[in-house]
Amino acid sequence: MLPRLEILNPRLFIRKMVLLTVTTLLLAPLIVEKMLIPAALYIGGLIVLHVVVLAVYLYRVPWRELWRNRAEFALRVAAIVFFVCLLALVRFEGDTAIVLMDIGIALVLHCLIICGFHVRVTPRTRPTS
Repeated sequence: MLPRLEILNPRLFIRKMVLLTVTTLLLAPLIVEKMLIPAALYIGGLIVLHVVVLAVYLYRVPWRELWRNRAEFALRVAAIVFFVCLLALVRFEGDTAIVLMDIGIALVLHCLIICGFHVRVTPRTRPTS
């Protein structure tokens, strides 16, 4: 029997998904501009953005709750590492259609990472007869 997935804070989850989507759509034109700015500046900006997001998450995460369910925590970490590895494979090069497809893939992978932060996994109980 498959485990049950539950979103911990649906309102916050939806806000983050909307913010991620809007930010991606606003920053997508910068993919073209990245060819005009030094790569170190572009990559440095992305790293700073992601470190800030991670720091906010680590500051606000309910560590006691995560520690109680270490298997769920390990699953979250494994999922995040997996999706980050997939993101590393996305290349924003080629014609416009390929770049837009890559942006879409990156958006989906980021959404899955957010799901990893917000979803609680609980085993289903078998109905008693």
